[in-house]
Amino acid sequence: MSKLTKLIAIMAASAGVAGGIITTTNPINASAATKFRYYKNIKNHAYKVTNKKAVIYTNGKIKHKTGAKLGQYGKYVTGYYASHVTVNGHKKVYYKFKTASGHTGWVWHGWLKKVSNKKVSVNTNSNKPLTGSAAEAANGFGPSDFERLSKGKRFKMNISEYRQGFLDTVNAERAKRGISALKQDTGLNQVAMQRDLGVGSTSIGSHYTADGRLAAKVLAEKIGINYVKSETLGMDAVNMISHGLNSDEDIDPNTNLNTVIDSAYNAGKARALAYIYDDADSDWGHRDILLNSAYNVIGIGSHAIHDNTVATNAAVLGTK
Repeated sequence: MSKLTKLIAIMAASAGVAGGIITTTNPINASAATKFRYYKNIKNHAYKVTNKKAVIYTNGKIKHKTGAKLGQYGKYVTGYYASHVTVNGHKKVYYKFKTASGHTGWVWHGWLKKVSNKKVSVNTNSNKPLTGSAAEAANGFGPSDFERLSKGKRFKMNISEYRQGFLDTVNAERAKRGISALKQDTGLNQVAMQRDLGVGSTSIGSHYTADGRLAAKVLAEKIGINYVKSETLGMDAVNMISHGLNSDEDIDPNTNLNTVIDSAYNAGKARALAYIYDDADSDWGHRDILLNSAYNVIGIGSHAIHDNTVATNAAVLGTK
């Protein structure tokens, strides 16, 4: 772990996660409307740069350019992570790469040609202090997120553990702010599992039904529950290091966003932290829902999808 993975944390285009991947021969136009879909781990591999003037982006959301061009870093790079986005209805794939000098970035995969593995190493011969991506590498954060996974341990969905990780983290954050803890609610768990994006829930991509009602409340009323107030929807790549979703190149020592997502508990923890500390793209709406002192019960849903590389999330909150 996104930045897996920015946002209405809905990642509404998750319908594409379950479907086939479609790519085109054209890179993204920066002025086009770009919607992040999901991250996916790929095997480390050497690539030859085929366009020296290719634009580099700062993160997998493909919204901000670095100002550098791909050719500035040499003829070869190592690709090790993929971001799937949608541009004007077309699905496209960008690769995260690392250079021999320790630089990282995101570039359209069409500008990279896979070649027989060519060793690309981080330059550690300089006496100057390492900074940025090179510092991450020296501390075990590169060149692949897999390097920080604990002794080969891998994520496996366990809904009880996922819920506990999410709930423990949310309640710890509420406690820091003097807000009473949420209690897990069996009925709301049932609603959350139906709202979760991993089951193709109703009103997918929106919190509301066609007639403007909160979708979670509609589902709850069908099973006799009348205390639903709000919900959050999101998803994260697993078997990775989560640095937070808005700035996936940054390690944030202040908010402890750097979570190794190698278990269901940690997947729940990472999602809760992303909602609370990395929700600027949603104008902090998800954070405010989880930290609302008027709510006292919560239901949590999650599924492992896309060949067990993504954990979806739904949290339904209420007042009882």
